Amino acid sequence: MMNCVVLDQGSTTMKAGFCGEDHPCIVRENGVILDKKESNTTRSVLETTYDETPSDLKYKVGTIESEDLIRPIVRGSIDNWDAMQTMWDHLLMKDLQVELESTSVCLTDNPGIKHDKVSERNKMAEYFFEHISAPSFYVAPKPVVSLFSTGRTRGLVVAVGGGVTNITPVFEGFAISHASQFVEFAGSDLTSYLAKLIDVELSKSTLQDIKETMCSVSTVQSFTNRNSKLPGQFQLHRRKTIGESNEMEKESSTSFELPDGTLVEIPKSCMHGVPEALFDSSVGLVKTGLSILTVQSLDACDKTLQHDLVREIVIAGGSSMFNGFASRLETELSTFLPDYTPKVIQDSQRKYASWIGASMLASLNTFSQISISKAEYEEDGERIIARKCI
Repeated sequence: MMNCVVLDQGSTTMKAGFCGEDHPCIVRENGVILDKKESNTTRSVLETTYDETPSDLKYKVGTIESEDLIRPIVRGSIDNWDAMQTMWDHLLMKDLQVELESTSVCLTDNPGIKHDKVSERNKMAEYFFEHISAPSFYVAPKPVVSLFSTGRTRGLVVAVGGGVTNITPVFEGFAISHASQFVEFAGSDLTSYLAKLIDVELSKSTLQDIKETMCSVSTVQSFTNRNSKLPGQFQLHRRKTIGESNEMEKESSTSFELPDGTLVEIPKSCMHGVPEALFDSSVGLVKTGLSILTVQSLDACDKTLQHDLVREIVIAGGSSMFNGFASRLETELSTFLPDYTPKVIQDSQRKYASWIGASMLASLNTFSQISISKAEYEEDGERIIARKCI
């Protein structure tokens, strides 16, 4: 079987590796900076020079602490194609060091986003077939492969990544696009919110570390914003707000040690308050909380599917890794859906769910039948992209 590279494209990180592996071997910040060592018409890749480096490019790969970091993908859609090609070149030629003309490529992307996905996938195909001469190419929807990573082809995927949050019903391997919910609020926004709450100047990587190691989702349910409406068939019950919890928590704090040994006091209210912004619209950062978005997505599906979907709710994405995330979502959904028995499924590797699922897909013997060969692309052009990458 031909070697296949799997590239999981996120708004904040890129995951890369080879099909059949159980985790990505490369995880790096998805961001580039202008190469100040070169002219504006050239670029090099950070920490490397290799013979194949194009001479007409102007970016190099950056890190989370890089000033003027340019994100190739903004809120789930490719915003800067030169920057995106820098990332692809670096991952394939430097990180993975593959033989381009004998390596197939499987990418992931977010479906249902308010963006011209047809045009975007056409440009992807043009790059991989015409620029690097890949023998075959495929674009897999993130929700579908995230579900696939758990061994399922039917379920409701709640994915909270770095730049976007998606709630997508999937039936027999196909996303039900009209019932999907998409919110431009996710992990990067929570990091910014944490910085505001702490009000101490810290590096981006330190803030990320504090968020990932110290924050957790409260088991106490929140009020639902009055502007957030549930479908008529579902009942809304008044619940206790985070603000009604122990007042001592607001006043107490815990210490976080910086690499230089300095201690920073983190209010305990921040630990629950940051991920609370996902669930409680009254925090003011989202119009509708995550649980209600999930109910709205379910309600838009055919009623004959709802009982199956609600029992197979799979959470995915790095920002679903907070302790208490799954139990909070399941508890709220049980409140909103008294006639159902919601079951939220969490895998320990859900941070990499979309990469793992794409790796599994690309390792199947049938993958060659669904992927697009270079010969098919040369014969049918963009029509084959629309037909195979649904």
